[in-house]
Amino acid sequence: MRGFLLVVTGVVALLAIVGVAVLPGQRVSSQTIYLTEPPEFVWPVIADIENGPQWRPELVSVKQLPDNNGHPVWSEKYTDGSTANLETIEAVPRRLLVRRIAQTSLPFSGTWTIEIVPTDDGSVVTLREDREIRNPIVRLLARFMDGRGPTVDGYLKALVSQLGKGGISPE
Repeated sequence: MRGFLLVVTGVVALLAIVGVAVLPGQRVSSQTIYLTEPPEFVWPVIADIENGPQWRPELVSVKQLPDNNGHPVWSEKYTDGSTANLETIEAVPRRLLVRRIAQTSLPFSGTWTIEIVPTDDGSVVTLREDREIRNPIVRLLARFMDGRGPTVDGYLKALVSQLGKGGISPE
């Protein structure tokens, strides 16, 4: 009986290893919201790195780091104690903001692309997260999480809440 259990355990472990190996390492999450505020009210909120902790509940603090090729880089510290260094790699005021994880030591990497499109009665904001999970164990854990990831939803909910409070005055 003991030998049978060892064989079954070995087969299950082998299947788990193969399963993790074939899980896709790259994932895309995207969500769109409609706002009554025009882009000139939305842009200052999302572009203001220093005031992020005032409106993003998961964010404890930010610290400016040296620029990378003229791009701003900063470290964000989160309520769970983790940190991430981020870099703004593209910024087109009132239209587009692209940020990426600037650390290569993490088990994942990725970019956030925030697009703002004006409408007759406000704006449409789309947040797209492109991520690559290099670590197979982290990839397996992420497989059981919501496909869009809680960070996309949380960020957009916090943005709506901040804008509802008046946000930041337009530039």
